[in-house]
Amino acid sequence: MLTFISQAYYGWSSRIIIMPVAAFFAGNSFLLFSIFDISIYLLLAVMISKLFVYENKRKMNWIIVILLASVPIVSMLTTAGWIVTSVHYLWALTLSLVALYPLKKIYFNEVIKWYEYPVYLVATVFGMNMEIMAAILVSVYFLFCVFFIYKKNTSIYTVFITIFLIGNFIFIILCPGNAVRDLSETAARFPEYASFGLFQKLTLSAVSYIITIDQNFIMLIIVGLAGIFTWQKYKTWGARLIGVIPFIFCVLIEMVRVFVLSPKFACVIYILTGKMIGDWVSLKSIISGVPGSYHYLAFVAMALFAVSLMAMTVTLFKDSKK
Repeated sequence: MLTFISQAYYGWSSRIIIMPVAAFFAGNSFLLFSIFDISIYLLLAVMISKLFVYENKRKMNWIIVILLASVPIVSMLTTAGWIVTSVHYLWALTLSLVALYPLKKIYFNEVIKWYEYPVYLVATVFGMNMEIMAAILVSVYFLFCVFFIYKKNTSIYTVFITIFLIGNFIFIILCPGNAVRDLSETAARFPEYASFGLFQKLTLSAVSYIITIDQNFIMLIIVGLAGIFTWQKYKTWGARLIGVIPFIFCVLIEMVRVFVLSPKFACVIYILTGKMIGDWVSLKSIISGVPGSYHYLAFVAMALFAVSLMAMTVTLFKDSKK
């Protein structure tokens, strides 16, 4: 096990906790993994409820269940294998929510029993081993730590975990395996990527999201419900438009995906024009080529989409007391 961890650290990744866990389940019965995976997914629903639901709990919990049932699990968890993808992303996300829960309890002056601390610590250690969750955890804990100090409600646990997370973030940055994997993956899959600037990389990222991510039904449902709620809550057209614009963007993204990827739509194009959609736009050139005009147009659209989501969020929660 130590040899495996050492090789991973120096040659592939800083995920020296997550990778052995994934390897353990990959080498044992799939039934065992299924039991744990289902439990983690149920825990995800529980933690979302505990962190974000304050009122109308029965109704809100059913909404959470419906939204989680809308996630395209099969397509999302088969990219690197069901076990590997689940452990690296789903489990890390869920346990990171567990790691954030004590912040809520401290904020509302709720008692944290002594036996809860080891649970939160283990969840933090696992969650922070995944780079994206490490960035989220260290940012949230740092902000709450500063806030608690400002409010003179300093928690030793919060300070300790914040320092721990900062150290972990430094560990991830300095891990030689991450640099090795980055270079090897770039050289094997997209050599030109190394020569791109930050703006070009952001542009390709935006376009790749539109094209390669499966139909995001959960996003459509969330922004659709948010649009309906905004329309009912506010009477001014400005607030209503802010509420529905993200849904319009989501619909347009789905239409672009259908236009580029749908075999049926490609057949219609061929019947009408005598040309295949690939004669005009190549999927490979979209996701792994030098950025062109349509890349930058898509980047602007995704930037506006992000701004519309932030504006909708502010509009929905500006009057909230929670």
